[in-house]
Formats: sequence, structure tokens, C-alpha cells
Amino acid sequence: MNSALKNYAPSVLSFLVLVIGAVQVAVASGPIDGVTIAQLVVLTITTFTTWLAPLIGERWRGKVKTGLELLGVAITLAIPFIASGTITWAEGLLVAVAFMKAGAAELGVQIRTEPVQPVAVVESGPDHRAF
Repeated sequence: MNSALKNYAPSVLSFLVLVIGAVQVAVASGPIDGVTIAQLVVLTITTFTTWLAPLIGERWRGKVKTGLELLGVAITLAIPFIASGTITWAEGLLVAVAFMKAGAAELGVQIRTEPVQPVAVVESGPDHRAF
């Protein structure tokens, strides 16, 4: 895997879920109101924090990156209840997308921290050719 892509996998995957998931849900849900904008702002901020946060520790190296994404899920869930006391389907879908962003960030951490395995080269003689 490309080393630059591997290094930025958590934030790239989080960004792709943001653009493909959250923005599409917000646009498709009809008129965008203040609650939806606030949720999108939180999702955008968590994408940048995933990019800025370091990998730490040995056991669960992505605890800060994924933890900030999960904090974003909680804030994205709380915003509609603080604003109106209820949550619409579109706002609920944005919470689901926030949860998917957290999963994508953790997947990116796993991609980034996966050790590189050497590739074995097998040389065969002329009797192993397929005809």
C-alpha cells in the first residue's frame, strides 16, 4: 500500500464518509436548517481532529482518533435534543453517519498500524509452466 495513503488512512476514510454520507444525507433531507448545519460542523471538526490527533500507546493506538470521533457522535446526537427536544429522521441519519465515520477512522488506524508483511518470491523451473 502507498505509504502516504497508509499514513493518512484514518482521516481520508473519515473525510470520505463525511462527503459521501453526511453531505448527501443533509442535501437529500430537504431544506437545511440550523440543527443540520451544526451537526455538519461537528462532523467536519471531528474529521480534522482525526487528522491532527496522534497515535499513542501500544494496545489500542487509535484511542484518541476514534475517541474524538465517538465524542462527535455524542455531540451530533445531543444537538437536536438541545435545540428542539426531538430528533428528525434526517438528523438521526446524520448521527448514524457520525457513527460510521468513527468506524471508518478506526479502520484507518488499523490499516495504518498493520505491520508490513514481506512477500515471498517463488521461483519455478521450466517443468512448472502451464501449457
